[in-house]
Parts: sequence; C-alpha cells; structure tokens
Amino acid sequence: MKTHIAAIALAILCAPPTHALSDGMPNAPREQAQFFASCLGRFSAAREHAWLMGGEDRQAEVGFSMFEDLLEAVSFDAQSLGISGQELLANRIEAKMAQARLMQAATFQQDPKRRRISARLADNHLLACKTLVIG
Repeated sequence: MKTHIAAIALAILCAPPTHALSDGMPNAPREQAQFFASCLGRFSAAREHAWLMGGEDRQAEVGFSMFEDLLEAVSFDAQSLGISGQELLANRIEAKMAQARLMQAATFQQDPKRRRISARLADNHLLACKTLVIG
C-alpha cells in the first residue's frame, strides 16, 4: 500500500503542467515560455544524468538545445506580458529537479517496480515535451 501511495505521489509531484498535456501547445507567449522552461529543465536533467552515468545522451543534448532556443525566442514577449526571468528560471529548476529525482529513482531504486515506474514517468515527461513541439 505504501508503495502505491508513494508512486502516485511521485507521479503527481513530477507531472508536467496539465494545460500542456490536455490542450496541446499553449498559444500565449507567457504559457509557451513556462512550458519551454519546464522542458528545458527536464532535458537539462537528462543530459546531466547521462554525464554522471559516464555516457552521453544525444537526444537529451538535442532536446536541451531546441528548448533553449525556443525559450529564448518567446522570453521577450513573455516578459513583456508580466512573467519575470526569475519565474522562468524557477520553473526550469523545479522541472529539472523533478526529472532528476525520477531518473535517480529509475537508476538506483532497490524496488524493481518503483524503478520501472520512475523510468516510465521520466521517459513520458520528455516525450510529452517532444510531442507537443514536433507533433
């Protein structure tokens, strides 16, 4: 029972913004900037996790670069509409930390079921970022 509750809590805490998944790509520059900052944070965590594990994740590198460019492209308009650079940085860091926790659990968790769930969630968050931009 504790395992199921912990897995559900982890899923809720690490979930991407619901508007990003339910409505597709946000149209307003403010929401786009928040979404891009979150994805940039998640790809940053994936990139760093690969480095720490002694490898390289080419997809994480490409994703990081893409979302860095996308965030830069909308940041000026988003900031003119009231979002601060600090808010975007906080959004990016929160997403990075959530993704890092998932990837650490997927790598080091002793319970195989929790390890699989964490890996699936980590992959799904990155896939959601890619899908909304590419698809």
